[in-house]
Amino acid sequence: MLRHKDIIIFDRGSFAAVGGMPILVYILFFSSRTLFSKGLLAPKKPTALGKVWMYLSVAVFAFSYIAMWIIPFVLMASPYTRCHEEKLSAYYVIDPQLCKTITPKHWQSYDDK
Repeated sequence: MLRHKDIIIFDRGSFAAVGGMPILVYILFFSSRTLFSKGLLAPKKPTALGKVWMYLSVAVFAFSYIAMWIIPFVLMASPYTRCHEEKLSAYYVIDPQLCKTITPKHWQSYDDK
């Protein structure tokens, strides 16, 4: 969520992606540890760093998942209103006239440039 005086950008997908990154890193390191261990079975005893990272990953994911559902309600209770155009659905503004001034660069295609 980026805040510019009268405009807030909020996208649920970014919260889900950020929240899922630590779990993805944990799975990557766990699978590489299993791949490079001796023998055919996965290591049974987790490392201290692995335990800490697992708990941190679950906490970050839970926090971001809960925030992903709560923040829209907070924005609805605030003086901000959502822009109603499809390409501007992630933008919340103080004055609905500001929606006309927003030009989201991440939505422009190469043909528009």
